[in-house]
Amino acid sequence: MMAGRISGARCGALVAGTFFFLLFSFPFQARGDVQVRSPSGQVFLDCSSLKDAYLDRRSGQESFARTLLAVRCFNYRMLVVRASAAGMKAFELEHGVDEEGERAAVKALDGEMRPGLRRLEGGLPSILQLSAPDVSAAALAEHYRFEFIGRARIADRPVVVIDAVPMDELRYAQRFWLDSHSGLPLKRLTIDLAGRVVETLQVVRLEQLEGFDGRLAVNSAMPIDGDAGVSWLPAGFIARGQAAVELAGERMESRLYGDGLSSLSVFVGPWLESAALPAGLHALGASKAMVRHLGVKGSGYQVVVVGEVPDPVLAQVAEGVVPAQADDGRPVQGGRSNFPP
Repeated sequence: MMAGRISGARCGALVAGTFFFLLFSFPFQARGDVQVRSPSGQVFLDCSSLKDAYLDRRSGQESFARTLLAVRCFNYRMLVVRASAAGMKAFELEHGVDEEGERAAVKALDGEMRPGLRRLEGGLPSILQLSAPDVSAAALAEHYRFEFIGRARIADRPVVVIDAVPMDELRYAQRFWLDSHSGLPLKRLTIDLAGRVVETLQVVRLEQLEGFDGRLAVNSAMPIDGDAGVSWLPAGFIARGQAAVELAGERMESRLYGDGLSSLSVFVGPWLESAALPAGLHALGASKAMVRHLGVKGSGYQVVVVGEVPDPVLAQVAEGVVPAQADDGRPVQGGRSNFPP
């Protein structure tokens, strides 16, 4: 299937909304041996476990397990370059953690993007997209093989190279360069089914690196209103968050789904000529979008599925989305969710 290219002001809000949704809606919770539970039932991450051996003494899965904890338990500032078919962008990402919790900020160094600054409630805005609710290396190992590739150097720091190889054709492979000392990811490639690199994220400068050796509270994942909203998702994909964007003045509901490494967003909104996107498959830089038009009781809707996953996955997810209907059988309007209850 050939992919067209969405361009112009109509898709600007959708693309921006998708990027910020992916950037800010991954509440990360490392699981496994690093968790402790208080008498009250509160679960904490034991960040002191990061004091032990370097990554190059571990297997691929063990290395990645440390990385999932490192992105939460280290203070750092990094300059990140993102390269894809859409071009190159540079960002500055800063993360802080102490007894009071986590803080993070991201700032675009070129182009137009609002800097984001927030105190985190169990979440981390990671431009490297390693943060996901309830993720663990063991859970990811149900869908990916973690293979040790070798050693290298990134941003003047020694790293180990780990491949996350999917066990099916429903998600893309990824290669990570992990800092040997901290475990932080310093580079990531996303590789499609044909072996092409569709996106590169690379840290070119890492500063203010300092570990936190206390306990960090693990909060619940971001709640999702209603049911999943789609009839089919790849194995391991679950609802991760929800948001809304405006396209030509019309509200589009959005939900994010993922397996902890791969993700996709589903947008549903009324079909109006002023806000319509062409039906079919479209390129959006590193991601692609499948647009589907459908009618419910005489009203038009458009479904847009965006993600860095194989084209057939986008198409099958889009086919399984049906906008919600009110009790009288008419399409939901007036600010209620357009997703099925």
